[in-house]
Amino acid sequence: MQMAVHCLSLWGTLDSCIDYFKEDYRILESGMDAPLIIVEPADKFDDNSHFGTIDDFVSRVESVGFRKNGNAETENGFCFFRFTK
Repeated sequence: MQMAVHCLSLWGTLDSCIDYFKEDYRILESGMDAPLIIVEPADKFDDNSHFGTIDDFVSRVESVGFRKNGNAETENGFCFFRFTK
């Protein structure tokens, strides 16, 4: 697979979503910087949420093996993330 996208699809806690990211990493093609793109509501990322802060979220996705590609962008109430394998 050349790209993985999660848009309004992450439910539960960050711990439960890690399995999605592990599967994304497994199926994405190697050697071509295959992107993982995530778009979720901005209010999902704060100290009181199940996902924690944006930095918490990025760290957990990176722990699976992805590399952050640029900074998270917040626009119109949504956070946009881009990672590469």
